[in-house]
Amino acid sequence: MHKFQYSPQLTTLNTMLIDGVPVAARSGAQIDVRDSATSQVNGSLPRAPVHLTKIMQCAGHTMNGAWRKLDPTARAHILHEIARRIRKRAALSTQIETIDVGKPLSQAERDVGRAARLL
Repeated sequence: MHKFQYSPQLTTLNTMLIDGVPVAARSGAQIDVRDSATSQVNGSLPRAPVHLTKIMQCAGHTMNGAWRKLDPTARAHILHEIARRIRKRAALSTQIETIDVGKPLSQAERDVGRAARLL
């Protein structure tokens, strides 16, 4: 059986990105990220306390208002840039999808490619 090699980028994150700003969870609490096939802990993510969850929701509402105000050409430019970045990081995104939900690698590759095309 082939042993999946995890990217070093898939280990531990100590910050969350909220409204474009890296924010650390003050408590330092982390959530284990487990391989869906083996239950092996492969990394961790910061656990967001309730007050940060509310800040994230506010940032989302702010973004929705700003998005509505953009003209269609500006929106298209942003969506094309997101698609470009998805393609640039396709290998890493495929690994993450495979580990997170246990999809076969080939299916995860198709899904990541489809996500970029849909944008």
